[in-house]
Amino acid sequence: MELSEEEMINKIVENAQISREELLKKVEEKLEEFGGLVSRAGAIIIVGKELGVDLVEKKPKILKVENLIPGLNQVNLRVKVIRIYSSHEFNKKNGGAGKVVNLLVGDDSGVVRVSVWNEKVELLNNINEGDVIEILNGYTREDDFAGVEVRVGRQGNIRKVEGVDISVPEGYVRDGEEPKKREYKEVDLIDAKVGDAVTCRCAISLVFERPVLHYLCPTCKTKLNEGKCENHGEVKPDRFLVLSGVVDDGTAAVNFVAFRKNVEALLNMSVDEIEEKIKIMGEKRFFEEHVVRLIGKEVVVRGLLKESDINDFVELVVTRVDDVNYTSLLKKVLEEVEKAVEVGG
Repeated sequence: MELSEEEMINKIVENAQISREELLKKVEEKLEEFGGLVSRAGAIIIVGKELGVDLVEKKPKILKVENLIPGLNQVNLRVKVIRIYSSHEFNKKNGGAGKVVNLLVGDDSGVVRVSVWNEKVELLNNINEGDVIEILNGYTREDDFAGVEVRVGRQGNIRKVEGVDISVPEGYVRDGEEPKKREYKEVDLIDAKVGDAVTCRCAISLVFERPVLHYLCPTCKTKLNEGKCENHGEVKPDRFLVLSGVVDDGTAAVNFVAFRKNVEALLNMSVDEIEEKIKIMGEKRFFEEHVVRLIGKEVVVRGLLKESDINDFVELVVTRVDDVNYTSLLKKVLEEVEKAVEVGG
């Protein structure tokens, strides 16, 4: 709600340690300076800003669900509540009891799970399924579905939006019970299907020569041009890692794509180290000396098989990558041999 002129004057006097008379004098001087090009309310706003009091309500940047990726902070969404699940209580690591409630929400671009934590659960007391809400200052993490989850923690807020409706396409709405943690099954790639969550030991047979490090706008996630976002100007960039190629487990080969922490794990370098080396060596030399060396490397990957958004290929979206534990693998083989000998009698 907009402030009246009197309310604006009172707010400036209260926050800028200036007398009413002195403030009104500055307003008259500003009106004269602009020669009638601004209204009295506009002059009050300008003077207030010069005195360090911002009278213009800043509206939060609202993201679409389809633009969410893991690792975002200060996330704001306007969504419809599709489902509210029962609360879960747990023991905190530092003692005491905690609580979390999961929601399924969506807009016209998709659906996403939202988890509301501890004291913020009270914000849901007057929220019902079918309501439109704004989620303010949330953050995102990778969920158990190789996707993204929005979390509302200590700094977050939820408020109900009246008189607004959001249409969520029927195809986006998930039916059934609350999503459960996805079980990753150890299978041969030749037997895996789109939608399967798999764990497999495989070798990296190819890496695609593409930039590993990208700089994105932290708000709209568009690629920066010379450090600037076309929508938000100069921003502190979000460093986004991506690496893609082909893995082969001996039964089949499949494209893979890894992001952020999994790229760090594959290269055995932090994002800071990657950035520094690229600055010194350049993209091409970095690729030749640090990325190409991954070819032939055996790893254990966990991920979700899905159709690529870019082409018709099936790709493995990596959610975790580990080096092969050969000691554990040898022990497993010996156990299988012993069982076979016992059966053979």
